Amino acid sequence: MVDIDEKDRKLVTAVPGFGGNIVATVVCTGGKPEMATVSPGTYEAKPSDKEASVIMESIPEDLVRKRRIELVEKKTSPMPDLSRAERVVVAGLGTGGDLELIREFANLIGAAVGVTRPLADMGIMPRDYQIGTTGVSLRAKTVFVFGASGAPHFVYGIRDCGTIVAVNTDREAPIFENCDYCVVADLFDVLKALIKELRGGK
Repeated sequence: MVDIDEKDRKLVTAVPGFGGNIVATVVCTGGKPEMATVSPGTYEAKPSDKEASVIMESIPEDLVRKRRIELVEKKTSPMPDLSRAERVVVAGLGTGGDLELIREFANLIGAAVGVTRPLADMGIMPRDYQIGTTGVSLRAKTVFVFGASGAPHFVYGIRDCGTIVAVNTDREAPIFENCDYCVVADLFDVLKALIKELRGGK
């Protein structure tokens, strides 16, 4: 939640912790400007009848001369918008970082690919693809989760999804408490079977 306190006009935010099990209220007590950031997919875009205007301000010359930052190089790369994807295939630590079948399956069903934090920490995929409290929150209609244990910070990122299918060899994995379909099996065996079926058994 991001709001403005009607009494003193201060910025108020609600910050989830422990995978959304607790929420801390944070109030900005310093001077202006006040700022807050939210993870992609946290809020659903809604139409508004309010109008906004852009005010262009020039930078005083004395501030320009005092700058200590110099742009050396600028690069741009396409950013994945997982928060808008209708179908997402998520790879967990159980994949061991081998995403070949994950990507093939995702491509066959027209889905985006995401990862849990451990795989992002390992550098298997960039942080832009990380699902959870410190990554992206999904709103997909269908999510396939392969090899994720179901840590609270990850589950927080899929809480607003439609149908969730999880595959794990551990029938006691917490992820099974947060999904619609539970598959206790080797994720690679399941992926191979699904890919074969989608390719018409060829």
